[in-house]
Amino acid sequence: MNKLFDVVVYDAGSLNGEALLTLLNERVFPVGNLYAIAESPEPDAVVSFQDQDVDVLKAEGFEFVDADLLILPAGCKASDELISRATESGCLVIDGRLGSQAGPLMMPGINEDQLDSARDNKVVVVPSSPAALMLPVLKPLEEALGIDSVSVTVCQSVSNLGNDGINELRKQTIELLNGKPVSGGRMAFNLLPQVGDLNSQGISSQEQGLINELLEGLGSEDVRINPTCVRVPVFFGDSLSIQLELDRPFDAATVRELLTGLQGVELTTEDDHPTVETVAGNDSIVVGRIRQQTAFAGQLALWLVADPIRRAAINAIDMAEILLKDFLK
Repeated sequence: MNKLFDVVVYDAGSLNGEALLTLLNERVFPVGNLYAIAESPEPDAVVSFQDQDVDVLKAEGFEFVDADLLILPAGCKASDELISRATESGCLVIDGRLGSQAGPLMMPGINEDQLDSARDNKVVVVPSSPAALMLPVLKPLEEALGIDSVSVTVCQSVSNLGNDGINELRKQTIELLNGKPVSGGRMAFNLLPQVGDLNSQGISSQEQGLINELLEGLGSEDVRINPTCVRVPVFFGDSLSIQLELDRPFDAATVRELLTGLQGVELTTEDDHPTVETVAGNDSIVVGRIRQQTAFAGQLALWLVADPIRRAAINAIDMAEILLKDFLK
């Protein structure tokens, strides 16, 4: 791509926004002008891009007339009105909001062959729940062996809460180690089995988002999905314990073969159990502890770790590169 594109990053000062800026720079993405916007930026707020300070502008009233691409980081709270203003100006939008209905859910390597459906409304939604970590692993298993059900426990780090979550965990840890009481909800040395608001069935918004995104990404409404999302006292990196009921006979060696060589997925050896310590800040989704109980021939269990902040940025920039190649020639 020789052409340069004007890129707008929403909520650029957040952890997810900073990860996007870092990856844009690492990929040598063809950025002409970079604009950083936020709902209520601090006075004189700036972000760093290509060794330069970029002023953070107020999203309200921002003119998209010269912009080619707007990226909304995972988990942000941008309004539908902002997206409408961008698309009405001819700007393409990559939408990382959880539960967004602004466009089709797309993910590189999963279903980018359906990108034509994004041509009219100019919006592509990328998964922002833990489904973004699971789909690269589950999709080839679904295609080869069929998946009847998915049960998953997601241990989510406080990085998903942004800088506020990281600072709060650091503060609480120091207070508790010094024998001081913790005010408010305790994250340090604790597990919180609720991530997001609960609906009338007791399912959290994060769990419902995972269900919706997995079903859409797998392209099947028949898969039964039972998630539990737990906030854990870890700064960076999510850990997922996944149990699958598969439709066709398999063995662990077959599963390892199906997952070998997948882009963005790394398999550990059978005696090497991956932890978030090794993935924080890294690109790979790391899979280990692949096992099959002989008494339950259709059941597969595996353990997955990844940095959700880094992976969300990768998904968005991968999709941006595809969009620019196909639609902005």
